[in-house]
Amino acid sequence: MKSKLIKAGVVTLTACALLMHPETVFFKDQVVEAANQSQAKQVVKLNSSSSISLQSAQLLTQEQGRVLAYSFVITNNGNKEISLSDYWVRLATNSNKIFSTKISEQDKNVKGIAPKTSRVITYYSLVDDKAKLSDFKFDIIQWDFSVANYERRLGTIVYSKEPALTNNKVANIRYGNVSLAATVPQFSLTQDNALAYLQFNYNIENKGNSIVDLSNIQLFIQTDNNEVYPIDMTQIATQALQAKQKKLYSFNVAVPRSIVGKPLNLVIAHKEATSGLYMPAASNRLGAVKDSTLNQASKTKVVYFSGEKVNTFLDAASLERSGNENKIVFEYALRNVGKTAVEYPNLSFTLQTPNGVTYPLSVVKKEAERDKLLPQLREVVNISGSIPSGIDVSKAKLVVRAGAAEKTEGYVLGAYMFKTSQQSGAIGSNFKYGDYSIKLNNILRTATVADDFLIADFEVSNTAAYSKSVPELEGYFLINGVKLNTEVKKANLDSKVTIAPKGKYNFVVYSQIPYTSNIDNISFVLTEKAASGDSVKTIYRFNGNTLSSMKTIEKDTKYTIENTGQKTETKMIKSQIYSGEKENYFYSEFELINKEIRSSVPASLSGYLKDNNGLVIPVSFTQVNQKVDPGGKVLVSAWTKVKKDFKASNYEFVIGQSINPPSENETSSNSIVVRPVKYKLTDEQNTTVKKDLKNIQIAGYELTLDRVNAVLDVSGLYTVNGLKLNFDYSLAKDSSYDYIAGNHKVMIEFVDQGTNKTTYFKQFALGTPKEGEKALDEAVMRSYSVLMEDPEIQEKLNSYEDYVINIYDVFEDAKILIASKELKWFQVN
Repeated sequence: MKSKLIKAGVVTLTACALLMHPETVFFKDQVVEAANQSQAKQVVKLNSSSSISLQSAQLLTQEQGRVLAYSFVITNNGNKEISLSDYWVRLATNSNKIFSTKISEQDKNVKGIAPKTSRVITYYSLVDDKAKLSDFKFDIIQWDFSVANYERRLGTIVYSKEPALTNNKVANIRYGNVSLAATVPQFSLTQDNALAYLQFNYNIENKGNSIVDLSNIQLFIQTDNNEVYPIDMTQIATQALQAKQKKLYSFNVAVPRSIVGKPLNLVIAHKEATSGLYMPAASNRLGAVKDSTLNQASKTKVVYFSGEKVNTFLDAASLERSGNENKIVFEYALRNVGKTAVEYPNLSFTLQTPNGVTYPLSVVKKEAERDKLLPQLREVVNISGSIPSGIDVSKAKLVVRAGAAEKTEGYVLGAYMFKTSQQSGAIGSNFKYGDYSIKLNNILRTATVADDFLIADFEVSNTAAYSKSVPELEGYFLINGVKLNTEVKKANLDSKVTIAPKGKYNFVVYSQIPYTSNIDNISFVLTEKAASGDSVKTIYRFNGNTLSSMKTIEKDTKYTIENTGQKTETKMIKSQIYSGEKENYFYSEFELINKEIRSSVPASLSGYLKDNNGLVIPVSFTQVNQKVDPGGKVLVSAWTKVKKDFKASNYEFVIGQSINPPSENETSSNSIVVRPVKYKLTDEQNTTVKKDLKNIQIAGYELTLDRVNAVLDVSGLYTVNGLKLNFDYSLAKDSSYDYIAGNHKVMIEFVDQGTNKTTYFKQFALGTPKEGEKALDEAVMRSYSVLMEDPEIQEKLNSYEDYVINIYDVFEDAKILIASKELKWFQVN
């Protein structure tokens, strides 16, 4: 009985399974050098038909001490069961210090090995704090009461040197009765001024045929100096692996900066309920992990979220100076290049100067931000903040953290060097921006009544083989190197929502400036509006020494507006200054042809006059407010009053497309002119009033008066009612016009040439009359009489010899004399 008690007490076989790598151990009959033997000699014979071999050994330092776990494979090829009470393993140092051996909780109820089977048994011992595997030997003992001390040593396993550890090898794990395999496909290390942060992906595969609960698994980072750092396992606390399932997890752990560059081991262990110890099962060698915090400007940095590869990129930053500080604005882009959507990371951003001073930066939230990073889609985070103007941003860096929460700042994802030197080129040049080619055609200065406008004219081309959305481009002007702080507005010239392949899109950006502004140097900084609308990204700078020159065209040259939806061909057919008593009148006519393939409203025109002294006079244009058929022609009038001091000997008439055309029944005198051209005009265009009444041209009509006869209108024998003017007339509308814009009227004026210059007139509408107006109908030599009532006419006339008939074009607030002829009373002229 006593011998059985002794035997039972001694036979407790112990070995801790701490897998730095699944090293294969080989035995000779007496002493087996585990680190050096071939697989064919790894076995220690228990008897003629059974053997034992060391499968793995692993060390893990923890709060209760340093645990050595070792696992043995016992193979029974015999015909009867092997009782484990007949054998045990004794752990000792090479200097014969013996350690207590305990069987692991998962194997404590195993009593024997059935015939024709193999079984892995794991044991563990608490060993010295500084112990290494090469310090130990494993004696395989058989109880034999026929020898001294009742022990027969069947063999000894020793590590003549520390096992070589290979980086990133598969770690085979015994977890209960299931085999797992783990690899580390990716790992990286970043750091800040306080800590280092190890990020890695961990791939676990269930190689068994049953489901595995992972809630009891714990990972540790362990250095070769036995420093141990546990990893937060929250994400797999409720996880399970189905049979044959493989799953990838992403982890991060904060560690001291002192470990940077040192070899690291990733140890996987499971916790025993009874002892409270973590039993190390395997490890992956990470090797000496180098720091990868800093990312150079304009370079892509690869990071991982939930196991998926994500490319990150810091776009160029723009600075806007305001007093003693700069506002910095830029974009941080992410593209999930994996196959699975991942949770959108909780990121925070700071700018750090070379001397370690940090400035918090704000993230501009999108109106409809996605919860996940979808595969292959580029996501952009818009960031802005304020920094002192003295900071050299090119020497600063953006520190990006992930995983920030209420009680933690998270970990450093990376530090990115800024790129602040913007792409730049000359006005008139193209630059490629993604699938777009962008050209600034020119920067012109145009005038209004009170101030001038700077107008940047852009053309965006789609270079892709598929349609693209219209980019949200804007920008601002720099005058003599200083940002213009007046409001900047944008006007889309094309009615497009997408740009077809090889198609183009046009827009202008304009800003008001005082007319007294001197411009020695002009530039335009192009920006792109963020999705949220609260921030912009600077993408290009167009530089020019001077403003672009406005194109000069001849009177008969066609001016074409190419904007989609309003393609219009324009031609000036008349331009004259008419002399008046107190002021002169400028009047011009344009033909507009609809060049669209559908009925549409032609583009609106606006313009102004400018003499050699810089005097600017806005010109009003009639507006076309109805659709015109394709190829249809419209007559548009332009007019303004001109003061007598206007230098008409040499002046410019500037016209262009109006980007804020007036509503119906309004004029365009205050419109902003874009894409302007100018006509060089002289007083040669000043009219000489037509000296006869034949073929008078009035806004698309031609009027002729013939057989004119002025008499007194008498009723009864002696009652004089006034002046009767009799004539034959022809009035014809130019049939080439689909539409004549504006309300022109013709005024017939009678001026007696006696001393009193007694004057009478009648006014007629051309075309459709308004309420209260009388129209002069189209006709061919129709007889017509006009009564100008005045019972006192005889008192005003002192002779009945000569009179003058004047024909006026009455338009808006202008009365323009276009024809005049002196005639004789009571004669048919």
